[in-house]
Amino acid sequence: MNIEGLIGVAITLAIFSILWKENIVYRFVEYTFIGYAAAISVVSAWQFLTGSLFQPLISGNAVYLIAVILGLLVFTRLSRKYSWMAKWSMAFIIGTSLGSNISSIPYTILSTIRTVSGRFVSDSLNGIWILIGLITTIAYFIYTKEHTGILGRTVSVGRYFMVVLLGVMFSTQAMTRLTYSAGRIQFVLKALGLIP
Repeated sequence: MNIEGLIGVAITLAIFSILWKENIVYRFVEYTFIGYAAAISVVSAWQFLTGSLFQPLISGNAVYLIAVILGLLVFTRLSRKYSWMAKWSMAFIIGTSLGSNISSIPYTILSTIRTVSGRFVSDSLNGIWILIGLITTIAYFIYTKEHTGILGRTVSVGRYFMVVLLGVMFSTQAMTRLTYSAGRIQFVLKALGLIP
């Protein structure tokens, strides 16, 4: 067995040791992982800044100074006296994001309608279920009218659709995590030579 395999087995067993109780070996591996992830984030941010900001500034593109100033203004939140200056940066970020994304909203709605109507043609039963789920779930979020009468019954159907969706999402997450755990256990057993 090579050294990388031994390190992988040791780290896997240290992580699984939390199942017994919290211990110093688990904490060491956890803190090592957090430090490693933080270091990768800092290096990635530095590489992004050097390539996307510093190089254009050095080459004489002064427009990037606006980004530098707005970025530095975000840090004025740390001061009580100058925290109001951070609002300018946040307003610029939110405004440009909203402005660039708002044009895609009609396309998203129309593509959803096309998908649902296309399913009506290809498989009418699934299309009907999708349409019922869509209408009743949207009705659940109507807060301007009290949920009584026909709206109340519609809302309760929408609530069941959401409960089923959340159950499916939770079970998918659980199965994904179990698959990852089974893969790591298989890795350890193969590394130790207990299975071929």
